[in-house]
Amino acid sequence: MLLYNKKRTRDQTKIREARERHAQAEQQVADARDRIDVFTRHLIEKNNLIDSLRVQLDQSKDLTHEVAEKLLAEPLLTEAGWENFRQEFSKAYPVFFQQLGERYEGLTPAMERLAALIFLQLNNYQIANVLGIGKESVARSKRRLRIILKLATDESLEDHVKTLATRS
Repeated sequence: MLLYNKKRTRDQTKIREARERHAQAEQQVADARDRIDVFTRHLIEKNNLIDSLRVQLDQSKDLTHEVAEKLLAEPLLTEAGWENFRQEFSKAYPVFFQQLGERYEGLTPAMERLAALIFLQLNNYQIANVLGIGKESVARSKRRLRIILKLATDESLEDHVKTLATRS
């Protein structure tokens, strides 16, 4: 009887330990599911944020493209056309001409026009059409502008002009 009670106690201990391990395992599974749920919610929130940022970016690209088209619709051959262009450009990119004027004194209006058109990422042919000059004249004007901006030979004029729209 003593052996039987001892064996029964051992068996009950094993069963209790097995139940405890099972309960711990179930708790670990529940904790893991909770962590996965939290992770999934965060992932969904991040995806929603990415989607909303992507929509905003697309809208800003459309706006920038729309602004560029509006700006280029205005003829730049006359002083009135240039002033209208400058006003609209300044609304779209408020610090561009300010930065250009602060960093580089003595720029002519033609150089300002060229810098603005370069900022809009137009190629030489497009700039020539907007300004009513030849492609070769645009290339010469860009070389002169590089000299006035004191750019090194390895610096890109286009990249440098793009930085003028940010405050420094």
